[in-house]
Amino acid sequence: MILANPFEDTKKSVLNSSARVIDIIANRKINQFEKVISIVENELQISYDKVILSLNFLFMIGALEYDKINDLLRLNNEA
Repeated sequence: MILANPFEDTKKSVLNSSARVIDIIANRKINQFEKVISIVENELQISYDKVILSLNFLFMIGALEYDKINDLLRLNNEA
């Protein structure tokens, strides 16, 4: 679910975890795929699947790009 419902903590919504991914890549300068996933999982106490949903959301809106060769995530500055 993109937005939280009454039975879910708003800190664990896809929008919040997507914002955390952007924060990690932009401000902390960490862009290794597995490391970003691990940090978001630990900080928000959410499952791997929910982090992947957040990454998928960012890919769909064009905010994130993935470099297969180097296994790195990059923010798309045009988004």
